[in-house]
Amino acid sequence: MNMMITQRVSVALIATIASVGLLSACESTYSFKQSKVEKVIASGYEEQDPGSKVASVDCPKKMEGKKGAKWVCKIALEDGSTGEITVVAGDNGDMRWDVTKDTTK
Repeated sequence: MNMMITQRVSVALIATIASVGLLSACESTYSFKQSKVEKVIASGYEEQDPGSKVASVDCPKKMEGKKGAKWVCKIALEDGSTGEITVVAGDNGDMRWDVTKDTTK
């Protein structure tokens, strides 16, 4: 059965990326490493919906900004479902992400 991505992920993952070395901070401006953010989203998505398999996550190469800065990443599941994930920079170098647009195969 094909379910929409928003039905699979009902809770936004809040990841403190400073603790896993995903960012560098300078005067409250944060720079998130693209590849590591993609891995955090993929693993977090699969944790929240153990039956799903993420095929790919594609985030912008440059992810820098202050608290509240937003970026849009694309997600694709192995069942053909796709969607968009909005990533928001938080306090102290943390981030949160949420599914903001979904489509089905």
